[in-house]
Amino acid sequence: MKWTIAILLAGLSCICLVGCGGDDDQAPDGDGDVDVDADSDADSDADSDADSDVDAGPGYGPGDYPEPPYGVVQGDTVENLRFVVPEEEDPDGLVELVDFYKDGKLLLVFATAGWCYYCALENEALLRFDPAYREDGLRILGVVFEDDQAYPADAPYAYEYFGPPGYDAQYTYAADPYFRLGAFFDKAATPLNMFVNLETMEIHSIEAGWDEGTFQGIIEAELYGD
Repeated sequence: MKWTIAILLAGLSCICLVGCGGDDDQAPDGDGDVDVDADSDADSDADSDADSDVDAGPGYGPGDYPEPPYGVVQGDTVENLRFVVPEEEDPDGLVELVDFYKDGKLLLVFATAGWCYYCALENEALLRFDPAYREDGLRILGVVFEDDQAYPADAPYAYEYFGPPGYDAQYTYAADPYFRLGAFFDKAATPLNMFVNLETMEIHSIEAGWDEGTFQGIIEAELYGD
């Protein structure tokens, strides 16, 4: 009988111990909780904000910018691309294609790099084209995407390249550190020249390389043609 009672008491002790251990393993409630999803969302938002300033611009309504679909070849409507601008040129630090919409007739987007020999030749010509054709509706946007060491160009380099330290260009210029314009041409064919109709934002043509006579002919045909 004594052995039976001892065995029963031992069994009850084990049951009590297992029950207490189960309560201790439960996660704490209240202020001690850690919201992992919230931290993850915050990191994601921070990464998104860091890149958002050079993403395509926000959706514009009718009259502000042509609506999609957008494309990257002749005849397509070009999306509202954004580029970073030196603070010496614009305190906001951005230029967008919408800034040129219906402001003139023809936009020449000139993509260049610090290592590009033919780009230097084109820059010299554009310094003449800009004052010669500006009043008749030509707008020029110079965009540098790499420096002379083939590193991504930033806004200070754009100022050094296009501004008073460099060509002292009077047309709008910017940097393309994420190479958005790479969707429109092969980097090996630099410089890129993309002509855009400012009434429709449709791509008139995309020309690789540099030929002054050819480009002058395109400009004059668009500005003065029927």
